[in-house]
Order: sequence, then C-alpha cells, then structure tokens
Amino acid sequence: MILKSCNYYEEAVKFAEKWMKKCKYELKAINVQMKNYPMDKTQIKSFPKCKCIRIGADDVETFRWWLQKVPNQIESIHLGVLDADREVFTIPSDLLNAPQIMETSECTLWCSADFSDEQFLNLKASDLSFYCVNIIDQGINEYIRRWVNGKGVPKFVRALLWGNKARDYAEMTRELEYRHWDAEFEEEAGFCGDFERICGHGNCVQIYSKIDPYESLTLLVSSEGVAIYGTGHKKEYNGKTYSVYSFPHC
Repeated sequence: MILKSCNYYEEAVKFAEKWMKKCKYELKAINVQMKNYPMDKTQIKSFPKCKCIRIGADDVETFRWWLQKVPNQIESIHLGVLDADREVFTIPSDLLNAPQIMETSECTLWCSADFSDEQFLNLKASDLSFYCVNIIDQGINEYIRRWVNGKGVPKFVRALLWGNKARDYAEMTRELEYRHWDAEFEEEAGFCGDFERICGHGNCVQIYSKIDPYESLTLLVSSEGVAIYGTGHKKEYNGKTYSVYSFPHC
C-alpha cells in the first residue's frame, strides 16, 4: 500500500483499526506506541477479550483512555513514556487506582508512579516494576512482612521500586529475620554472583518466611532503588527438604 499526500499518522491508525474491526476487537493483546493517538476519530469501543496491554504515550489521558477500553481483569500491563523524562513524568494516584493496574498479575510502569503506601500494599501483581515517588520505608517493611507471614502476593516474583531516594535500611528490615550475604551464605546459596551480574550490586540480605523457612526473599538496596526478589524456593528430593536459589531475569 502506497499513500500520497495524506496524514500518514491517521492512515496508519485507520489501517490498524480496520483489522481490529475484522477481528471484532477480540484481541488478546494490544501494543500501541504512539503519541497523540486520534482518540476523537477512533471507532474503538472496547477490547472485551484483551489480557495484555502495552501502551507508550506522553500524557496521562492517553493511558486513561486505553485502560477504559480493556476489561478490569487483565494479566499484564506495561505503561511507558516515549519522549518524556520517565523520572519526571508521573502517573497520578487516581489513575493508578484503576482495577486494570491494581488487580493485574504483572505491572510494569516505565515512568514515575504516585502510589500511596496503601495502594502499594494492595497491589495484586506478583511481578511489579515502577519509578517510586512516595512509598516510604515503613510501607516497604510492611510489604515484606506480609509476605513473611503468609499474607503477601501469591507466587511472588519481584517488586522493583526504582529511584535514588535515601532509604533507612534498619526501618525496612525492622522485626524481620534476615541473613547478610556474607562469604558463608554466598558459598551455600551458589547464585549470588549471577544475581549481582544480572540484577545489580548493592546491600543484599536474605529474608525468611515464617510460614516455610525454606522459602525466602532477597532485599537489594542500591543507589538505583529498592528491589525485592523471590529467590529462595523449597525443594524435596529423596526425602530431604532444602532450598534452591534462583531469580527472574531482569
């Protein structure tokens, strides 16, 4: 198809939406990386079967518009800025309260997100990443404590809170049982070198579950932010129970 003397932006949208219509808008996944999407000319009403949405934009209302087109219950959401400064551009708390964000299993926000502590603690995502604005050390401590006491997110993978805000390590680990990554632990676990190579260096401790001591988290605090990974996993073999350490690729 060759188009001359036209608005290529709008023609591309028309072409894409024509095929969406042919599919009755029953798409399982949506990926749109476009500034100034012509929302006033679109034919889209909703995507009733969408499970995964990935949107790149430079304004909050575009994010809001797309979220309103997908079901409340989706499996993953990725929102990111295109040209704006991702550490300055901020998704406000009211939009973050949308069920598509609060209840999804995987949430990646490539920009700052103004989550309150309460919102952070109520997120259902087992895999979470965003630039942190207002979450305080006590909120992070409570998030970890809930997991330790068996009340955290099921099948937890990781929570990455990016940002260079100064943190109080003692407050984040208050009343938690943990083990420093010393030479003895590094030899025992056998994964610390690979973890640091992939996930980054910083102050690392292993935090153990009170429900099952063979299950544990890694708390990594660095100049880039706070990261919590589910790394210690219970295994059984020949009647013996032990921990195996691994991590999701970043």
